[in-house]
Amino acid sequence: NKKPAFSVAAELVQVPENSGCVSAHPFWNGLSEATCNRNESNRHVREGFVTGITMGDPFENGAAKCSAAELSSAVTATRCEAQTGTFVVAVVGSTDLFVPGKEPNIASDGTLSFILAQNKFGSASFSVTLQDSSGVSSDARSFTLRVTNVNHAPSFHMPQRIVGYEGTAFNSRVCPEASPGA
Repeated sequence: NKKPAFSVAAELVQVPENSGCVSAHPFWNGLSEATCNRNESNRHVREGFVTGITMGDPFENGAAKCSAAELSSAVTATRCEAQTGTFVVAVVGSTDLFVPGKEPNIASDGTLSFILAQNKFGSASFSVTLQDSSGVSSDARSFTLRVTNVNHAPSFHMPQRIVGYEGTAFNSRVCPEASPGA
């Protein structure tokens, strides 16, 4: 049974905070090149993030068939099984950039997905392995996800009507809900 193998399309994934992007394969010429549905609320889905996925040899990938003699042999029978794989994504450091339970995940077809936590930015690193259905794991690959800070515009809310009386001191806050942005 040969080791599974794969490649990641980019060792650095960079996205703006509070953003969402669902893009189809191929996408990795930078975020500006991605075709995104930007109506996604902090949800990122990147098809084709993992490429060159192989479970081992052509038999393990299901591309070749074993002879009856090979199938009946205890030595070669496991080599003849078409295998499936599961990506194991392990965080190296903090996961506070993501909604709990929605940290980066890689589907068996190589699609990366995650949901960003609101108003968080920074970097997180990940180690990824591919484990085949017989329990053999690939060499680890790593990537870093960087969530960049976005300078948010200041905002305020003014009441529709402000009342003051002539000859009286005006002691009210006009904009009690002002925010400097972030």
